[in-house]
Amino acid sequence: MGREQMNRTNRIKPGSLVGVALVALVGCGDSTGGSDDGAPTNNGATNNGATNNGATNNGGGTNNGGGTNNGATNNGDLEGWSGGPAVVLTSDFAESNVVLLQAGADAMTVPGGPWSGDVALVRSAAAESGRFAVIDRLQGDIALFEFADGAVTTTATLGVDPADNPQDAAVAADGAVFVALYGSPNLLVIGAGEQGMEEVDLSGLTDDADGVPDMAFVFAHEGAGRVYVVLQSLAEFVPAGPGVVAVLDVATHAVLTDETVRLPGDNPFFAVEVDGVAQLALVGAFGAPDGRAVTLDLATAAVETRFTEASVEGDILGFVPVVGGWLATIATADFTTRLVFVSEQGSVEPLIVSAGYDLGPPSIDPLGATVLVPDAAEGMGVHVLDASDPTRVVGAAYGVGGAPARVVLAL
Repeated sequence: MGREQMNRTNRIKPGSLVGVALVALVGCGDSTGGSDDGAPTNNGATNNGATNNGATNNGGGTNNGGGTNNGATNNGDLEGWSGGPAVVLTSDFAESNVVLLQAGADAMTVPGGPWSGDVALVRSAAAESGRFAVIDRLQGDIALFEFADGAVTTTATLGVDPADNPQDAAVAADGAVFVALYGSPNLLVIGAGEQGMEEVDLSGLTDDADGVPDMAFVFAHEGAGRVYVVLQSLAEFVPAGPGVVAVLDVATHAVLTDETVRLPGDNPFFAVEVDGVAQLALVGAFGAPDGRAVTLDLATAAVETRFTEASVEGDILGFVPVVGGWLATIATADFTTRLVFVSEQGSVEPLIVSAGYDLGPPSIDPLGATVLVPDAAEGMGVHVLDASDPTRVVGAAYGVGGAPARVVLAL
């Protein structure tokens, strides 16, 4: 178990973890998102799905699950989702596998698995390239894949020291891979072609005194010509200062110290890029209303607070922008989770409520303008919402097979 995973589980609640990550293979702007493969996705006591089968109103007055999907592995049409193909990571944190989902087709297992129980899944920066990577954090293995003509092929396999604890990666348009190492002060750059490997020192950019900045997420933004590395700045898993975003030149890999961003809060626990804007949940101390949701414009470096944990009454596990506001997954002190719509005016509307630690961060499908929300409760799967009408849940939860849904990555 890596340092970040230890941070997540030990500071939330002990117990078994189950997970799924889903990454759309189509373009979303011109940058990769960080692969946050979860808010602290501990479902605690076994939730048998009895309380999350339409108990809450989804805004349209219809039932958001209705008990019609009992967890069967429905690998056919993804109801309500008009986007492109996606890869899905299923994991019980003992073993992980990756499958390919396409509308109207059965699931296809991606070669190379099974992996360990602590895995990240990321997509290439190049729009509609079909390239993605699987990072086995425990083994230090990185596998690069490409989807084309309905099939997935392995394009490269790489290895790093497991003690460096690889957390996330960004695949630039030229094929270079930037790997965030949670246990090292150095960002690893694996060059395209014959360029080899390079280490970039990021120590000294944060307030923690241990020399390890706690790299958690990385984005490559081709339009801005930059790579952004989100640093948690922890000491013994406790915030030692505000979160920091290191900035590098995507071509030369030089650290642009004068462009370093100090975030207005501690412990950036969730990060994903949507249309050139990083969505960052600064969770602070878990269980305390001290966090906030902020956005970082990757072209201008402008940071703006969108809403606070006090306003949503819980820890922010993840959020994405939708018409009129944001969809956010919130965890409460009694280890329940809920999906809420936070309007631009500040109102908060609950949409899906789980009696356990079951809901993961939402994700936007870039082509279909829909939002996908994972639900690990038995009988659930992936909820689909309309980004243009974000209080409307489309159909029943989609069963993904394998382990119950935990996390959907927005890339």
